Amino acid sequence: MNYGYVRVSTREQNEDRQVVALVDADVDKSNIFIDKESGKDFERKNYKRMLKKLRKGDCIVVKSLDRFGRNYKEVQSEWQKITKRGIDIRILDMPILDTTNHKDLIGTLISDIVLQLLAYVAQTERENIKQRQTEGIAIAKAKGVQFGRKQMFDYINYTDVFEKLHRHEITSTQAMTQIGCCEGTFYKLLKKYRTANNITHTKLDKQAYYAECKKRKYIERKESHCCVYCGEKLQENNKYVQCDSCREKAAKYRKAKIFKKFKTKGDTI
Repeated sequence: MNYGYVRVSTREQNEDRQVVALVDADVDKSNIFIDKESGKDFERKNYKRMLKKLRKGDCIVVKSLDRFGRNYKEVQSEWQKITKRGIDIRILDMPILDTTNHKDLIGTLISDIVLQLLAYVAQTERENIKQRQTEGIAIAKAKGVQFGRKQMFDYINYTDVFEKLHRHEITSTQAMTQIGCCEGTFYKLLKKYRTANNITHTKLDKQAYYAECKKRKYIERKESHCCVYCGEKLQENNKYVQCDSCREKAAKYRKAKIFKKFKTKGDTI
C-alpha cells in the first residue's frame, strides 16, 4: 500500500501542491500524512503515526527529499531504518531515489550516493535560510523595526496617574482602574516610570503610604458618619466613631492587653 507524506515548515504555508502531486502518483488521500513542522529532525507527530501503520511491502511517497527532512545525518539514518524493514521510499522529484525500481547492487549504490548528496544540499539550504533570517532580523533591528505585538500601554501616557500615586492621593487599585490594565502590567509600567524618573521606593515610603491611606479612610468614614473600623453606617444617636460591635471588640482587646501586661510582671488582677 502507498502512503504519502507531506511537510511544510509553518502553519501559514500551503501544502496543496504536495497533496496534488501525491494523489497523481496513485496515493489515496486518506493515506496522506501532513506535518506542519521543521525538518531539522524526525520528531514529528503525524510522521510517527505513519511509521506505526507501515508494514513490509508498503511504500512511502514524498514530493521531494527536503520535504522528508533537512538534517544530513538523520535523513540517511531514517532512510536506512525504513528500507531495512522492507518498506520502499519513492521521491517524485528525483526518480533515481525510488527503491521500488533500483533493487540491484549498482542501483542501490547510485541511490545511496544521490541520497547523500541531496541530503547534504537540503541541510546546507536550511542553514542558509537560518543565516539569512538572522541577518535580516539584525538589519531590521538596526533600522529601528520592532518585532512582536504592539504595546497596548506606555507609562508615558499615564505619568499623571503615577504622580498622584506617589503623592499618596490614590491607591494602587485606583491607579490600576484608571489605566485599565491588569496587576502585572501595572507594576511593569510603574517600574519603568520609576526607572525613567530615578525614583526609589523604600520600605519607609510604603509605611508612610499605608499610614496616609489609613488616615484618609478614617477621615472619610468619620465625615460620612460611618464606623471608622468596619465602615458600617452609624445610627443618628450614636456619638462615637465606632459601631457597638467594634467598640465591644476594642474594649475586649484593651482588657486582654492589660491582663497580659500584668501577667508578665507576675502580678494579679
